[in-house]
Amino acid sequence: MEDKQSELGLGCWAFGDSYWSAGRSGKDQKNYRRLIQSAYDHGVRHFDTAQVYGGGMSEQLLGQQLRPRRQEIEIADKTLHRPADTVERGIIKSLRRLGTDYIDLFYLHWPRPGEDLRPHMEALEKARAKGLIRRIGLSNFSPEQIAPLLEAGRVDYCQFGYNLLWRGPERRLVPFCRTHDIRVVTYGSLAQGLLAHPSVQLAERREAGRRPLLLYRRNIFPQVVFTVYQLELLASAHGISLAQLALAWNLSRRWIDVVLFGVRDRLQLEESLEARKVLLSEELLAEVDRISSGLIDSFPPDENIFGHRPGQHNEEEV
Repeated sequence: MEDKQSELGLGCWAFGDSYWSAGRSGKDQKNYRRLIQSAYDHGVRHFDTAQVYGGGMSEQLLGQQLRPRRQEIEIADKTLHRPADTVERGIIKSLRRLGTDYIDLFYLHWPRPGEDLRPHMEALEKARAKGLIRRIGLSNFSPEQIAPLLEAGRVDYCQFGYNLLWRGPERRLVPFCRTHDIRVVTYGSLAQGLLAHPSVQLAERREAGRRPLLLYRRNIFPQVVFTVYQLELLASAHGISLAQLALAWNLSRRWIDVVLFGVRDRLQLEESLEARKVLLSEELLAEVDRISSGLIDSFPPDENIFGHRPGQHNEEEV
């Protein structure tokens, strides 16, 4: 696969959601639309959402704001596993919320251990043949979970968590994607906030409710904090923020097609967009690699950054 320049894409997970964000008030929605518009105004053209984000509100906000610019943007959407005969119906609901007649990239969102997902993949191919979607992706799948689906259709993109603290995909998933000509989209570029806050604040964030996440687990958290501290010093020495260093590092990985980033306010958006201007020297890249590579083997192979087990929780499409 030929590498090309990576681009930043706006992840719309928090827009309209109340899990780690403010929620659904009119003031919140106005803020979300403003962020979407500002990202577009500053050259962002890839926008990532899902049917379950905010119970469909993320799709609605994205559609409302960018409908007049539809031909200039790329919309990525997702569905959880569902019966094959309902896949098209779900896509049509998404199209209505987005206010468009096609979706550029549509993912099957999370594997479902024990389920044969090939009928779902075949349903996505039928939707592609009808022009409802243009490309098909898989989100949070391992090589073993992707392989059977290659028998049922063409997988164009693979999406997974990847950042300076979470580099496990380099071991097996990235080589698999390159071998099978599958393009890559990464999320979690700031490691769920760990790469966006001073290291001295991380213990407080852990106690605030993020302990179930793998990076916050007791046996690994001290090493994570030390790694963040070292990266923090390195970023400061080069006159950039830790978040900008993290995003610029992801953008420097030429095998990544799109690097997703998420924001809650204008200042976070501006800081993130500045990462596109950061040029990392070979010496700086080598030092960053040395600091961050120590965590690669700290997690089980093919684990996802959330430690999520699909099927263990109620998951509902809308």
